[in-house]
This record gives sequence, structure tokens and C-alpha cells, in this order.
Amino acid sequence: MNERVSATKEAVIGAARSLFARYGHPKTSVEEIAREAGLSKATVYNYFGGKESIVAGVIEYERKAMVAKLQEAVDGADGPVEKLKSFFLTRIREVQRHHKTYRPDREEIIRHMPQVARAIERNRREERKIIEGVLREGIETGVFRALGDIALTSDILFTTVIGLTFPLFGKPVIRSTEKRVEELVTLFPVGICSDRSRLRIFKEE
Repeated sequence: MNERVSATKEAVIGAARSLFARYGHPKTSVEEIAREAGLSKATVYNYFGGKESIVAGVIEYERKAMVAKLQEAVDGADGPVEKLKSFFLTRIREVQRHHKTYRPDREEIIRHMPQVARAIERNRREERKIIEGVLREGIETGVFRALGDIALTSDILFTTVIGLTFPLFGKPVIRSTEKRVEELVTLFPVGICSDRSRLRIFKEE
């Protein structure tokens, strides 16, 4: 993809993100997206074919941004346990932020579920790599006990965070919800910790 094509697509996705956040996807037309991006309607159709492709582009943009945020959160945490906690909380907060920003109703969610499901599946591979890295670090440093199948464990952790996230849809982000999530992600790593680090964690608690 040459720079011109890339810049045009980025302009359309940026315009669509802004308008979807302000007015919602159903009330936003391709013509309005083109105007916001400073392009002709024909150009937008030439690059995307229609609004559904633009929606898919926005979902993919947000997906990649989430993975980058997760990696940044993990890199900034101190130690494997804190990295797992940071991963869980960052993902949940990012999904909540997306939901609050775009405010999709149930009908919209159902309509775009195939695209969302594909994005989740792509993220499964990338997020699992991040989790695997944390698990390997924990094993190598003696914080986590030896795990038989790191890939399987990381996939279970990914599935767990998905399960923690979706029940929050449609509910306001309140302190009690955040506190419950904090407790869950604080207790979860204890099960994979070595005896030595588990004793230290309980002592600190």
C-alpha cells in the first residue's frame, strides 16, 4: 500500500471514528464521513465500497490500538503478577471505553457481531503472545510454578478476561464494578504462583 492510499484510508477511518462517537453509526452517512475527511463521496466508495467496510475498518483500527495499549500496560508494570493484573484491567477498561465512546445499542451489536467476532479471534493470537511472554517471565524468575502448556494457559486467561468483560456491557462504569474486577485479577494469579511467591503475596495482603 503506497503512502497516498494509506493516508486516504487513515483519513476516512479517522473521520468515521469521530462521527460514530458523536452521532452513532446508524445516523452517520458515507457522505458525512467524506465531508469530515475532506474527500469526495466517490473517493470514499472507491476505497471502501460502502459504510459496512468503513465500520470494519474502524473495528480493525480499535483492535490494533487495544493490542498496543495492552503491550504498553504490560511493559510498564513491575513483575509478572502486576503485569497480568495490568493486562486484565487495561483490557476491561479499553472495552468499556469503546462501549462508552460509540454507545452501540443491542441491535447494532448483533448486526456487527461477525466483524467483532473476527476482531476478537485476531486479538486472541496477539493477546495470547503477550500473556505467554508474561507467563514465561514468571516461570523463569520463579514467581509462577512450572506450567505444562503455556499456550493453553494463556488461552484460558484470554477467555477469562473476555468473560469478565462482556457482562459489563450496558452497565455504567462504577467504582464497585472496578473494585470487583480489582479483586478478581488480584486473586487469579495466586493459583499459578510458586509456593515461595504465593506465601509472599499472602503476606503482603
